Amino acid sequence: MANERNNRILLEMVKQPANSRCADCGAADSDWASYKLGVFVCLQCSGVHRNLSSRVKSIRLDFWEDELVELMKSKGNAVSKDHYERSVPPYYYQPRQHDCAVLREEWIRAKYDRMEFTGKTKYPPTSYTTGFYEGMLWKKGKDNSQFLKRKFVLSEREFTLVYYNKEDVSKGPKAVIPIKDLNATFQPEKIGHAHGMQLTYLKGIVTRNIFVYHESPEEIVTWFNAIRATRYAYLRTAYPTGRDEELIPKITRNYLMEGYMEKTGPMQRESFKKRWFSLDCQDRKLLYYKGCLDAEELGVVFIGTAKNGYTVKEFTPKSARGNKWKCGILLETPQREFVFMCEQEREQKQWLEAFRQVFARPMAPQDYTGNPTMRKDVRILLVGEPKVGKTSLIMSLVSEEFPDEVPLRAEEITIPADVTPERVPTHIVDYSEAEQSDEQLYQEISKANVICIVYSVNNKKSIEKVTSHWIPLINDRTDKDSRVPLILVGNKSDLVEHSSMETILPIMNQYQDIETCVECSAKNLKNISELFYYAQKAVLHPTGPLYCPEEKEMKPSCVKALTRIFKVSDLDNDGILNDNELNFFQRTCFNTPLAPQALEDVKNVVRRNMTDGVQDNGLTLKGFLFLHTLFIQRGRHETTWTVLRRFGYDDDLELTQEYLFPLIKIPPDCTTELNHNAYLFLQRVFDKHDKDRDCALSPEEVKDLFKVFPYMPWGPDVNNTVCTNDQGWITYQGYLSQWTLTTYLDVQRSLEYLGYLGFSIIYEQESQAAAMTVTRSKRIDLQKKQTQRSVFRCNVVGSQGSGKSGFLQAFLGRNLQRQRMIREDHKSLYAISATYVYGQEKYLLLHEVMPGFDFLGPMEADVSCDVVCLVYDVNNPASFEYCAMVYKKHFMDSKTPCMLIAAKSDLHEIRQHHTLTPLEFCRRHKLHPPQPFTCNTTEAPSKDLYTKLTTMAMYPHMAQVDSKNSTFWLRASLGATVFAVLGFAMYRALLKQR
Repeated sequence: MANERNNRILLEMVKQPANSRCADCGAADSDWASYKLGVFVCLQCSGVHRNLSSRVKSIRLDFWEDELVELMKSKGNAVSKDHYERSVPPYYYQPRQHDCAVLREEWIRAKYDRMEFTGKTKYPPTSYTTGFYEGMLWKKGKDNSQFLKRKFVLSEREFTLVYYNKEDVSKGPKAVIPIKDLNATFQPEKIGHAHGMQLTYLKGIVTRNIFVYHESPEEIVTWFNAIRATRYAYLRTAYPTGRDEELIPKITRNYLMEGYMEKTGPMQRESFKKRWFSLDCQDRKLLYYKGCLDAEELGVVFIGTAKNGYTVKEFTPKSARGNKWKCGILLETPQREFVFMCEQEREQKQWLEAFRQVFARPMAPQDYTGNPTMRKDVRILLVGEPKVGKTSLIMSLVSEEFPDEVPLRAEEITIPADVTPERVPTHIVDYSEAEQSDEQLYQEISKANVICIVYSVNNKKSIEKVTSHWIPLINDRTDKDSRVPLILVGNKSDLVEHSSMETILPIMNQYQDIETCVECSAKNLKNISELFYYAQKAVLHPTGPLYCPEEKEMKPSCVKALTRIFKVSDLDNDGILNDNELNFFQRTCFNTPLAPQALEDVKNVVRRNMTDGVQDNGLTLKGFLFLHTLFIQRGRHETTWTVLRRFGYDDDLELTQEYLFPLIKIPPDCTTELNHNAYLFLQRVFDKHDKDRDCALSPEEVKDLFKVFPYMPWGPDVNNTVCTNDQGWITYQGYLSQWTLTTYLDVQRSLEYLGYLGFSIIYEQESQAAAMTVTRSKRIDLQKKQTQRSVFRCNVVGSQGSGKSGFLQAFLGRNLQRQRMIREDHKSLYAISATYVYGQEKYLLLHEVMPGFDFLGPMEADVSCDVVCLVYDVNNPASFEYCAMVYKKHFMDSKTPCMLIAAKSDLHEIRQHHTLTPLEFCRRHKLHPPQPFTCNTTEAPSKDLYTKLTTMAMYPHMAQVDSKNSTFWLRASLGATVFAVLGFAMYRALLKQR
C-alpha cells in the first residue's frame, strides 16, 4: 500500500511542467528517475545515468521508499536545472530526444559528472571555451574509404579550421577551412562509427564533405562544441546586433532529410541512377552525391517557396528505364522538373513532407543573393521562326559538331560554371512552335535573363519577323522598366557570301534593347561560342543600370557612382586626374598600368570629342564620364562594370554591405583604435581638402570633403566635441580627434566612413578593417599593469549644474565667455583631444554622464571607462552629496581611479551638506585631494588637470601612490606642454614641405 501511494505521488509529480519532460533531452516520457540527483528522465537517458551510478528507478514499476520520495519532492527537474545548468554557454549543444547517443551521453556526463555548468571557475578552463583547439582525428580519404590520422587546428582568432597530413605542421596545411561556411553534424550510421562526425564547407562553389571520428566520446564532442563556439564568435562578429535566439540556430544544423533515391535526367527519358540526397533546410539546398560518403557533390538544386514557383507531388513517370523503385516524386522549379524514385512509400511521404517544410519557410534576403539559380546564373532563351537553326546552334555548341539529325526542339542545357568564360552556370533554352504553346513561350520569356532572336541570313522573311513579330511580342511580355536584353543572331552565314549587317543596323538603332548582333554558322561552328558569350555578358554586365538609350547618356545613378570614383582617385583634389593618378586608377581596377603612349591616346580621344575633357594634360571629371559613356556605347560595358565593382558597387549601383562593413572581430573588454596607416590616410585626406593651408577646415572645405558620402556625417555638435580655431573651424588636431572618437564609440560607422573615402583602394588593402587596431582586453592590462592603448575614456559625473559641461569645453581650450556662445541644440556630451604624458601622445575622451544614469557594477565599471571625474560645485552646498553617493555605490570597490573636481573655484566656497568635507572624504577613501577648477578665465583654461586624468588612466595602479608625489604630475605636465608645441610645429613643417 505504501509503495502504491508513493508511485501515485511520483506520477503526480511528473505531471508538473518542469518534470513532464526528460531533464536531459526533453523527451515527453519521463518515467524514470535518478534519486541520487533528484531528476526525472526518459528510458534512453536513464541508461546513461545508470552507467554513471546515479541510482535509477522506474516511477511505475520499482519500489520507492518514503525517504526517496521526499528527496524527489525536495528536488525535481527545475531545482536540478538551476544548479547543474546555471552557466551553459549559449553555443553549447544541448541534445534533444532524437540526437545520437554520444551527444546525449557527453551532455549528461558534462552536467552531472564533470559539473561544467555550475558557474564555478574551472582551471584549466574547459577546452571548447579557449578559442583555440588542436588534436588528432581519424579522417576518411577523399577518394577512398580509408581513415587516417590527421592533425586539426581550430582558431577563433583566425576564424579557420586547418588540417595537416602529418602531425608535423612544418610542411604546411592540407586545407584551410573558413569558419564562415563550416557546418558540423554527427553521422554515426553513415560513417559507421559511434563517434562519427561530418564537416561540410564551401570550396569555391562546390560543397566539400570531410568525415572524421575519434575513439574518445568526450574528445569528439569537445571538438563539436569548440567548432560551435568559434562559429558563434564569428556570427556575433558578422551580425553585431543579432540576438542569441536568431544566431544560435545558425551555428550548426542537421540535415532535414537524407537518404538514397533514384534520379533521372532533365529529359526524363534518361536511365535512373541511384544517388544519395541531403536536404539542407537552412541553405535551401538539395545536394546529391554518388554515394553517402562522397567528398564532393554531383549537383545541387535550390529549393525556393511555392510563391517562387516551386511545387512537389507524388508522380509516376511515363517512361522509366533502369529504375528499380516505384514511389515517385516530381519536384518542379522555375527552371526544370526533377523526377526522383523512392524505395518505399514511407520514404516517399517523408521526402514530400521535408520539401514542403522548406517551401513553407520564408525566403530571407541572403537566400536570393546566395542562390545560384536565382541570381548567379544566366538563362538564355532562343526564339525565332521555324527552320532558322535555333536547335542546331545549341547542339553544335554542346557537341562541338553539326548534328546529323536535328530534333524539333533541344532539351534545356545547363553548362557548368567552370567551363564558361564568365564562370557562372548557364542554362540554354530552346523554343519550338511545333512543340510548345503560346502560353509556354510567354512563361519562358518571363524567366529568361537574355533572349536571342535567331534569323536566317538567307531568308528575308525571317529578318522581317524580327521587327514585325518577335520584338513587339517580347516587349509586350516584359515590364518597360526591366526590359530583358536582346541579341540578334544571324545563322547560316555559310550559305551566303554577303553580310546581313546592312539590313540589321537600322533595326539595332531603332530598338535600344538590342545589345548586339552576331552572325554565325551552326554548320561551320563559326562564332557559336561568341554568341553565348555575348548573351552571358548582356546579363552580367547589363546596360540597363548604366545607360539610357533614349537619351543617349548615362543614368544619374551611374554618373553619381563614377563621380565618387573620380573624386576618390583625384588624390590631390585639383579636379584633374594627372598621369600618376590615371596610372594608379588603372592599376587598381585592371592590375596593370597604362603605357605612356596609351595614356596619350586616351586623352587624345577625349580632346577630339570635347573641349573641356582634358586640362593641364590631365583628365577632368567631364572627360572621365565621357570615356565611360564611350565604353558603354561601343559595347564595352564590362570595363565600366569592372571599375564600379572594384570601388564597391553592386548591380543596383549601391555600395555593398560587404564593402562598407567588413568583418572585424572585437572581443569583450577590448576597444578599437585607428592604426598608423589610418592616421596617415586621414592626414592625406585633410591635406587634400585644406585648400588655404590654414590647418583648419572651413565649412566649405568640410562640405567638399564629404561629397563622396551619400549624407553629411558630421553635425554642428562636432564643432563642440573637438578643438576649433578662433573662427570655429575644425583644426587638424580636432579632425583627427573626431575620427578617433568615432572609431572608439562606433567602429562600424568608422568603417563605413573610411569606405566612402576609399581607404582600402588608396592603400591597396583588402578592406577598411586594415585601418583598425583592436586593443588588448583591459582586464589583462590591469593584471599586467601596463597598456599599449592610445585612447582613454573618462566619465565625468556630477549633479545638474555642477559644471560638467564647462569642464568638457575647457578641455577644448574654451573659457566661460566662449562657452556661453554655444547654442543649446549644438552642445555635445563628448569632448576629445590629444594630451601628452611622459612625451607620449594619447587621446583623452571625456564623456558627460547625465544624473540618474544607471551605472554598471564595480567589475563592469572597470572596463567601461579608464578614469572617473567626480565634479561638484563649490558654491552649491548640495552638490557634493551626489558625488559621494555615486562614488560609494559604484566606484569604492572598483579599480578605476577617481578624481574629485572642485568646479567654479573662482566663486566663494560654501560648506557642503555631506557629513564629511570633500577633503576629509578624499582622505578617508585615499583619493587625491579635490582639484580646484574654473573656466572663468580670460585665457584658455589650463590643461594640467586633463594631463593628470590621462596619467591616472594610463597608470591606474600608481594613481593613489604616485599622484601624491608632485614630481609625478610635474613630469607629466611638462611633457604635455613641450609635445603639444612640438606636435603643432611638426605639422606646420610638413605642410610647408608639401
